[in-house]
Amino acid sequence: MGTRAKRSPRRLYISGAPKHGCPGTRRSTVELSIWNKAAKLLNRCVSPEGLLIAAFCFVDMVSTIYVVRTGRAIETNPLLAPSLQHGNIAFVLLKSASFLLPLAVLEMIRPLNPKFIGFAMRCGVALYPLAYVVGELKIHHLM
Repeated sequence: MGTRAKRSPRRLYISGAPKHGCPGTRRSTVELSIWNKAAKLLNRCVSPEGLLIAAFCFVDMVSTIYVVRTGRAIETNPLLAPSLQHGNIAFVLLKSASFLLPLAVLEMIRPLNPKFIGFAMRCGVALYPLAYVVGELKIHHLM
């Protein structure tokens, strides 16, 4: 009989195999070239804060489509409103790009200053729902 490879616990990665900075992995002491450093940044785990912000934005996107298409609200963001006139797919693409690209950049630069980026992303986790609620209250003239 053949030998079986030992399975490691599942983790979410941006791309590729487990690399530096993910829980349970070893650090390499070998100096890397600029291309290897860029590849190292792309092969990082996604932080819980990044996943939570992405989840908030996804829920916001889906709820926006629902309330706009049912006639209960209008899109107040002047950059996103025209995309709704072109259909749901255009809105989803533009809205997704507006939060996934900045989150990807933050995840890539996180190793350069992990304390600051982590703090900034935790602030985003706390402030996004607050800004959403305040915005809704102002739109409905309750504030």
